[in-house]
Amino acid sequence: MGKRLTIGLLDENAYNEYHGMIASGVRMSAKKHDINVIRIGHFLTDITTRSEYHEKILHEYIEQFNFDGLMFLGWGRAFSNDNFRSMFKDIPTVSIGMGVAGIPSIVFLGESYIEEILNHLIQVHKRSKIAFIAPISPDTRVKAYTRTMKQYNLYDPQLYISEKDLIDLSINARGVRAVDILLDERKLKIDAIVSLYNAETYEIIKALNARGIRVPEDIAVTSYEEGEISRFSSPSFTTVNFLWKELGYYGCETLHTLITNGEAPLVTEISGGVIYRNSCGCIPHSAEVADLDLSRQLKKGFLELSQIELEEIAERIAAVTFFTIKEAWLLLDKFRQAIAGSSEKPFLSELEMILRRAFLYEKHDDIGQASVMFRRILIPHFLPYRRNRKELIVRAEDLFVQMQTILQAKRTVAWFSDEIRSNLLKLTLNEVGQIFITNFNVKSLMDSIETNLPRIGVNGCYIYLFDKSDSSSGLFDNYSLEFEYRDGRKVRRRKVRRRKTNSRNEKANFDEVLFRDDRSYFLLSHLLYVGDEFMGFILFDPSYMDLRIYRTLGLQISTALNNIIMFKKLDDGYRKLMDQAHRRGMADSTAVLHDIANIMNSVNVTTQAMENLMGNCPVDDLVMANGLLSEKADELESFVRDDRKGKLLMQFYADLGGEFEKFSEKMQASINRLMDSTRLIEDIINVQQSYTGVRSNLESVELGAIVDDIIRMYSAMIDKAGIKVVKSYETLVPALVQ
Repeated sequence: MGKRLTIGLLDENAYNEYHGMIASGVRMSAKKHDINVIRIGHFLTDITTRSEYHEKILHEYIEQFNFDGLMFLGWGRAFSNDNFRSMFKDIPTVSIGMGVAGIPSIVFLGESYIEEILNHLIQVHKRSKIAFIAPISPDTRVKAYTRTMKQYNLYDPQLYISEKDLIDLSINARGVRAVDILLDERKLKIDAIVSLYNAETYEIIKALNARGIRVPEDIAVTSYEEGEISRFSSPSFTTVNFLWKELGYYGCETLHTLITNGEAPLVTEISGGVIYRNSCGCIPHSAEVADLDLSRQLKKGFLELSQIELEEIAERIAAVTFFTIKEAWLLLDKFRQAIAGSSEKPFLSELEMILRRAFLYEKHDDIGQASVMFRRILIPHFLPYRRNRKELIVRAEDLFVQMQTILQAKRTVAWFSDEIRSNLLKLTLNEVGQIFITNFNVKSLMDSIETNLPRIGVNGCYIYLFDKSDSSSGLFDNYSLEFEYRDGRKVRRRKVRRRKTNSRNEKANFDEVLFRDDRSYFLLSHLLYVGDEFMGFILFDPSYMDLRIYRTLGLQISTALNNIIMFKKLDDGYRKLMDQAHRRGMADSTAVLHDIANIMNSVNVTTQAMENLMGNCPVDDLVMANGLLSEKADELESFVRDDRKGKLLMQFYADLGGEFEKFSEKMQASINRLMDSTRLIEDIINVQQSYTGVRSNLESVELGAIVDDIIRMYSAMIDKAGIKVVKSYETLVPALVQ
């Protein structure tokens, strides 16, 4: 048996569900071929656009693993510069989601679906003033909008919101801003809006409703991403069934072919379909439902099929649904009895029993597909009845609809059950994060991580930290395995160090540490950093594929490590100045220590603000919401479907991501203030050290720079007091100082 392949998946660390679907598809293919996968989650597009340094660190990080092949997002920033291409030109690479010249690519040709949506809005719903919100990065969908609107002589450049109109805005903020531009600034009378992101679409509808505008009666709105938000929002979104999981699956399949055969198709197209729902004015129906194949003229109808023929049909149903052959046969038998004139209750009861036995609350997509495939396979056998026994077709369609209703209800309950489980885990994560930031040395932090990982359900965790003792070397020239956790316990072993090597054949001991068992692994990896301070990297062996949980855990560990580094710098600086004051008896040491104390006050204020921020995290509302759901656990299905509180609760969960995003931004601002304080103390120490052996000459200094430093020293207290500082330096006044 040859060496097991190890491939990399370079993906963005987004909070939406779609990247998890891509990872699930890759994992499915990798398991099939017995391949190790390391998913490297990197900075979001808007961050890497502004930081070449971040990209440089990311590329060096990827290089550590010596992958046999690499998959990357075609629209991601990691591939957008020449360094990436030159560093990894010698290993097989595959682009996911967007075509890249000369590289095998898995693509989803979205422009055809934009054309279909526009044709539908114009022809079916008679809309003519259709606004279009451009994607974050321009692509062929923009051309499809322009081309289609011009074909109908409806094109108006005022209806187009470009990416420049929404620059530096989050997805949620883009939706609100687009409505403001269209209705307030351009004062347009529009009757439809085409958006490309679910979160953006949700905010558009909310902004329109706040203005008293009805969707879809006054303005139709469509999206482009199929997901939980599009299914369960009110109104549900007309959108495109973007096959994220298939992108990942065929990306891995193509990379495996490229590695083993030396070549692979340059373009593999993944087909989706438009799903029409309430937001455009349609009654929901799925693009997954195929049209009847009227060309199949079967001589024998469903009721005339033999036992052997029914068994063959049961096998076909079992092959494409979650039903076993036995379950499919039982359903067919009860279905046949209902068609022949018996009660429909045995068929529906059997379906309910199968759902209870199968524990399918974790297989939402499988549940939704079952009725579609069941109908697709059976309906051709009812075509012989079109002329003489149409009532049998009507009866069959009625049973299909009831089957779909039951399965969709189960799917809704399953989603809410998962949300409850996920929110309970978020509560645990929040508590764990508060525990992590109370540690003030690395050993204590590692002990806390070991204690709390079982609460989150992590199979394995590996933390590598950079050794920065040699300032002349790069981050990846010297790092070590600081923490290893597998099978529910910390592994005690001699510290494994990695030093720079020029040979790509020498791995950083990763195979020995990460892939110890004789099985294929799927690991999630993140850099540990805050701002431009990179401390190491972490890898998780996940027990379930909710990437957001592991990203949050990585951020919490990053924050804790950064706090430890900052407090160590503060402590070292304070001790050094105290020692100098005692040894040298310098008269100005008291003033220097006073400055340090002032900065420490600012640090304490910021730290207190961070603690208050953690205390005001929107967790209490989440607890109340989960409590309400727990109270309604026995009637969850009807509560979600019929109760106004249940529908409002769904909107609350949809809004929750924005609240946590605000929390993250405030926490990042506090961390930045701490880092500013640390740098200021370092400056004071450096100046103090420079006094030794230096003559007491006066030097010319700009007073404006001194004032700026003083304001920075007290920035936390100024912010807390709500003071607005206005600086106006008409002339730069020099002063002679020592």
